[in-house]
Amino acid sequence: MERSIDDARGGSSALWRAAAPLHLALRRIRSRPAAALLAGLGLAIAAGALAAVLVSNVVVQDRAVADAVSRLPGAQRVISVNWVGMNAREWPTLNQQASNALDSLGLGTPVRGVAFRTTRLGTTLVRLAAVDRPNNVVGLRSGRLPSRCSEDACELVALDSPNNQLDVGRFAVVGSARWSDGVGDALTGAPSPGAPILVANGMRELSARPEVSGLFRTLTWAVALDADGLDAEQVDRLPQRIAEIDASLRTKSSEFAVQAPLDDLSAAADRAERASRRQLLFAGGGTALFLAFVVLAASRIRRDVRATRYRLRRLRGRRWQVALETFAYAGLIALPGVLVGWLGGITAGAVLAALADMPVVDVLRRSVLTTSGVAALLIAVLVAVTALVATVRARTLEIRGRRITAADIAAVAVLAVIGTAVAAAETDSAILLGLPLLLALAGGLLTARLLGPGLRLFERIVPSNRISLRLALLSLVRNPGTAAVTVACLAMSVGMAIFALSYAATLERNQRDTAAYAAPLDYVVARDRARAVLFGSRTDLARRYRGQQPVGIVRVEGEAPSLNRRERLTTLAIPASTIPALPWREDFSARTPGELARAISYDGGGLAGVAIPAHARELILPRAVRGDPIRLTASIRRPDGGFSVIDLFGPSHSSEVRGRLGPQLRGGMLVALTLAFPPGEEFTAAHRATGGRPAPDVFVRGTLRLGRPRVTGGGRHRPLQVDYRDWVRADGSGGGASAASLGLRYFLTQARAFRIRPRQPTDGRPIPVIASRSIAEAAGGARVLSVRIGQEAIEVRIAATAERFPTLDGDFLVADRNAFETAANAATPGTAVADEVWLRGDAGAESRLRRLAPVPVLVTSRAAIESGLRADPVSRAASIALLVTAILAAMLAIVGLLLALSVDARDDDAELFDLEALGVEPAGLARHLWLRSLLLLAAGLIGGLATGAATAQLVSNVVATTANATTAEPPLVPVLDWPLLTATLVGFALIALGTSALLARAQFHAPAPDRPGAG
Repeated sequence: MERSIDDARGGSSALWRAAAPLHLALRRIRSRPAAALLAGLGLAIAAGALAAVLVSNVVVQDRAVADAVSRLPGAQRVISVNWVGMNAREWPTLNQQASNALDSLGLGTPVRGVAFRTTRLGTTLVRLAAVDRPNNVVGLRSGRLPSRCSEDACELVALDSPNNQLDVGRFAVVGSARWSDGVGDALTGAPSPGAPILVANGMRELSARPEVSGLFRTLTWAVALDADGLDAEQVDRLPQRIAEIDASLRTKSSEFAVQAPLDDLSAAADRAERASRRQLLFAGGGTALFLAFVVLAASRIRRDVRATRYRLRRLRGRRWQVALETFAYAGLIALPGVLVGWLGGITAGAVLAALADMPVVDVLRRSVLTTSGVAALLIAVLVAVTALVATVRARTLEIRGRRITAADIAAVAVLAVIGTAVAAAETDSAILLGLPLLLALAGGLLTARLLGPGLRLFERIVPSNRISLRLALLSLVRNPGTAAVTVACLAMSVGMAIFALSYAATLERNQRDTAAYAAPLDYVVARDRARAVLFGSRTDLARRYRGQQPVGIVRVEGEAPSLNRRERLTTLAIPASTIPALPWREDFSARTPGELARAISYDGGGLAGVAIPAHARELILPRAVRGDPIRLTASIRRPDGGFSVIDLFGPSHSSEVRGRLGPQLRGGMLVALTLAFPPGEEFTAAHRATGGRPAPDVFVRGTLRLGRPRVTGGGRHRPLQVDYRDWVRADGSGGGASAASLGLRYFLTQARAFRIRPRQPTDGRPIPVIASRSIAEAAGGARVLSVRIGQEAIEVRIAATAERFPTLDGDFLVADRNAFETAANAATPGTAVADEVWLRGDAGAESRLRRLAPVPVLVTSRAAIESGLRADPVSRAASIALLVTAILAAMLAIVGLLLALSVDARDDDAELFDLEALGVEPAGLARHLWLRSLLLLAAGLIGGLATGAATAQLVSNVVATTANATTAEPPLVPVLDWPLLTATLVGFALIALGTSALLARAQFHAPAPDRPGAG
């Protein structure tokens, strides 16, 4: 008679009843450690991946914040406290209050400065400013830094000014300089063409000078944001802290105000959040691998667990004891594996933090040592144990003869979640970033469900003389349950590896596409509109880069009033012949670059005008006025490609007016004459317009007759080759003139000038353009639009549409440069100037390109952008995470295959005994197991390839963020690098089959058991 488990050791105490199942579970693992060790190893690898994601998430967030802050212009990377008033008698108190407020942010020691309202020194209007220790914030361009200001003498440096020879009275300008960082711009503001900024050494000393007595002044305390010293949590708190100190300072003095880049800080915090969500891609992949291996491990120990449960019932074990033994067995496998893997993941994350030059202890404190980090560990252990037990105890449901397993139900549920997520299109939600997990689960479950039919189909086409292969197929077909779980695990692991490699290739291509989109050739050189304000009017930059195949570009902002769109409209004018040479993708437009170029090609001439001789010194225009006086100006296109306007002066009774032609205008071209209010009338009209009551329209009217203009130079007069019969009004209408004279009536208002010009090739012809899809859809059936550029409008004809065009976003139009320049400058001279140029050249030429420019320019390098994107910490972290995901997935797949083979060799001993009884040698038995592994591996590779390709395609289409956690522009395009994938799969298959062969041979060193089921 059998004894009960309680009497197995002669005792029936409650302690022994609880300890006996635990002891039995431990002895089972000791007696057969191979399967438990392999299962624990797989769980350790998967848990380590999850722990590493937690740590790397903090690293990636901090680096995303640092990168976002470092990309801000210097002036936007500053937090400042300003005080505005007439006299700062309470300077010590103000200084202490402002300094303490900024010190509380923990961003460093603030820089102090004072700036005064515009004043006149000598004959020059200037804006005076002063800082203490200017060598810390000022970078010299020429001359030297000023010495300390005093009552007797005060030296100054001019900021961003091309002219140091200024009459500034008792002061002395000793050099030209620029602010070395954005703190300086916060102290003084941006420069203006009418009043250069002059900086002295010593705040208190300059403030005591009589020249600034009674002037409004702004005291500023500023601190720059150190990109490398900020973390994501700090940036997330900064807006609230800034609002608090602003409110506190205003209670102490109403003149205080805090300036901070709140929107940029919020954007940096959002980028960190996007980077964190990007990590969910890898967390999802790690979770998929974790769950897959848990299920595989459970399926391989399922038979052993059920046999043990049967023996415990035969020993009259209670239900709770049987359940406890099952949980104990699962826990003894899962707990050590998860803990060891978790520690390994923490170690890997610490190494990553150290490589990123971040404090390791602080990173760990804010990741795995937080409450959520500890909770994640506990959840991982609980999930592992629960999944092991649930898989072991799972049962099959039959409906009308059809077997429905838990895997089938799970597959349907996962597909439903995927469909709901994609239909919702919430591209920033965690569910979409967890798509790899869902897709991997769906792929694995579907592969498992299709394994049985696939094996039966394959069995029918295998030749009858391939006995070994047919026996292996028959063995799997007769017992497809455990084989299906193995294949599902392989499909999920291989699928995650393929997804990781494909997504890495997708992100790498996007980095190249992003760089090419921003710099279509090798360089984009554009006028720095902020810094070049003191350097006069715009010039054609392409003329300064002759010999480098420059492509001059016109870029202007405008609007299409008839479309009622709020978005800005950017018009890009580029030589049509250049479009086929631009980097292009098929998703940019349904038409090829060559077709687009032909659609906007323009065969007319350039801007027409009257040539001005190179020796000319003065322009003289005969005129006769009857009626109200008017102002006459001449618009001249300079030899450098820019435009200038000169006033033509003369007494009201004079028969001619004159204008001086400066050196930069000689050799240019007269392109228009403009009639406008005389200066006195302009002032009167403006004064009336500011009155409290509506004023009647102010206008001037009369008749004007113009004669043929002439120039003087070299002691003689020379008439210009003007034929007024070819001159028209600005709108293209005209007539009633002779070759040498032009008569017209004028009626001018303050808002309306009158311009006459030579007839242009574009008159009466809408300019063909490529329109963005949004503009074309808003236009509906209208093909001709009126586009307002400045005060005038030109007509364009939509000849083609495009979703995107390099360097552009939002609403845009693309036109041939010659056509657009001609039409726009005919309407308003100077509207379209090619102050941007695209160049080809070797990497590292940025400094030389800046030196060649006549004005301050911004240089964008394709190579620098691509290098910066790849060197970006967030991008590197994504690349490393994807590579690690692929490696871990491959390792888990191999471990899973070996685990399946090891358990099959033990559990299928009856089948192996029958084969040996039929005369199969040990080598043949090993070959039988190896062929089974080969079939499982083949099925797993096929399912994994489909799963990985589908995951990469869907994630790339739905998750529209780059490796740098920014919105992709242009969008991500899925990339399947077939040579790399083929080489990887072949290498993986060889390693997996090689290790399987070694393990299969090791199983048959000793003779087979004497009876089925023995041992």
